[in-house]
Parts: sequence; C-alpha cells; structure tokens
Amino acid sequence: MNKHLALSLLLSTALLGCKKETGSKKVDEPQSDQTHIATFSIQDFSISDGSLSTNGLKTNALKDDIKYLHYGAYRGEVSDYHFALNVHKVAYQDYTQANFGKITDSLTNGPKRVYFVGTQVKGAIGTDQIPGTGGSFIAHPMFAPASTDLKDDMYYAALDTTVSGPINKQIVLKRMVTKVTLKISDPIPSNAAKLVFQFMDYPPTFDLATGTGRPRTREEEYLPRDFVYDVKSADKGKSNFELCVYVWPYRYRELSITCFDKNGKVIATKIMPKNQYDFYTNLEINRHYTFSGYLFGHQATFGVTVDKKWDEPVNMPYSVTGVKRSIK
Repeated sequence: MNKHLALSLLLSTALLGCKKETGSKKVDEPQSDQTHIATFSIQDFSISDGSLSTNGLKTNALKDDIKYLHYGAYRGEVSDYHFALNVHKVAYQDYTQANFGKITDSLTNGPKRVYFVGTQVKGAIGTDQIPGTGGSFIAHPMFAPASTDLKDDMYYAALDTTVSGPINKQIVLKRMVTKVTLKISDPIPSNAAKLVFQFMDYPPTFDLATGTGRPRTREEEYLPRDFVYDVKSADKGKSNFELCVYVWPYRYRELSITCFDKNGKVIATKIMPKNQYDFYTNLEINRHYTFSGYLFGHQATFGVTVDKKWDEPVNMPYSVTGVKRSIK
C-alpha cells in the first residue's frame, strides 16, 4: 500500500476515533501496574509588548487563541520501534468545555511521553512509521490539521516523564510552525499576473516526537506545496513587495519564487540557496525567516534574517550559489 495512503487512513481513523476527553480513546493497560492521577494545566499566556514573543503568546483567556486542545499519551521511550503503537490515551477538548485547558488522566508507573497540541481548528493525532537506522522503521505520533493552510496560532508541547506518583504540572505551549516572509526588492512589472512561492518536498503532517515535519526515507519525496498570490493592480510598480506564509519546520529540498504573466508565461524565477549541505533549506521550528532580494533585476545576492520575536535572532548573508553553514 502507498505509504502516504496508509498515513491518510491512519489519521482518518484517529480523527474518527478521537473523541472529547470524557469519551476518549484509551488502551487497556496491565492491571498489575499501579496507576497515579496526572493533572496537566495549560495556562493563559501573557502579552509581551503587544506583539508575538518566543512562546507565541495568548492575549487574554486560553480560548481566545485556541479552540481545541489535543492530547496524546504514550508508554515507553521514543527510541522504541513500536513507540506510537503503545497508545495510552488520545483525546481532545474544545473551548466550550468548562474544564478547557485542564486534562486529568490516570497513568501507570514507568516512562511516558505526553503531547499537547493547541489549534483553532480540530485536527487529528495518529500514528505513522518513519525511517530509523539500518533500514528499520519507528512508529511515531503525527498531528494532521484539518486544513493544509497553517496559521501562526498553532502550538504544541512534549513532556517526557517517568511516572512513580501523582503528577500536577503546568504546560507551556510553543509554536509548532515556521513563518517565512519573501520580500521582493525591485518593482513588480506591469505584466505580472501571479506569484508562486513553492516549497519542494513539503511534509504532509507534523511529527510530534521529532518536532518537525514528518521525516521521510531518501527514496521518498513529498509533493511540492505552492503558495499562489494573484497580483493586484495596486501591487504593480511597487517595490519591497512582501508575501508571508506559514509552513512546517523541515529540511526542504528547494524553495523558489516564480512570476507569471496572464498567459502563464514565466517572467522571472529564482531558487533560494541551500543553507545545509548545499542540498537543503533548513527551516527551524518557531522561527521567522525573511528572504529578501531582487527577482526581476540582475543583482546576484539575497539575504536572510530571523526575527527574534519568534526565537533567537540569526543574521546570515549568502550568495545565490548557497552556503555550507547550517543555521543554528
């Protein structure tokens, strides 16, 4: 069976079987194991100078920024080959519930890995296999949003714990997406009709265990993701045009921008340089990357910056032929 089809089936099953917390999916565990009450609270976020900060922040109550809180608890270690098959519980809450933001569970002794995802639209936590070492595969939990259009108000947290008694813990959610802004320095020509910002090899889901888009084997390649912008009359002749998108953190095979006229003819195109091994453009979680440069002129340099409102700032100039340093 096609791996992507299998993934869709698994996630569809999870979406159908994942109910509200009061009727959530729970796997029977050995009765000999002692159980302990675990309470997790997702607190309201605070304002930071009226703008977004590293943790991505909420402005008032929790429900003002997320409408659904997804929860997944698993037994064992992430390194276990069958890790995500050892499901303890998968559930979600919505903002209409009185206890929204507070999850109470009963966990047995031993290592556990717990995940929390906060979104505006309900998604699904499912299971998929990713490549391991020596040709093996490891089962990991995946989050699939209801829409492929990602937003900045998507958050998650992962908790590693060894249960030996009651747990009462506050959980801080951080952004699970990457913000990418493309800035075209030269004027948009009068015959421009459409801009396409393309991400080659775009992962379909978010791997909760790795904190990135779903890893793949070397033999695989995901379909590209095109962000299409129809050029408006007011855009023509305008310099410093900006296009902003949200994507999964991932090592992308290629990023490119192409401008078309109304007949579909290419006016100009440019491939973004690689910043990892001269082969990938690596975009890290919870960071804002800005690619700026000339698309229609003959200038040969671009620049990339990272907004410190999202995470640690990085400023790294590079040439169109790429660099050999990784963004760290």
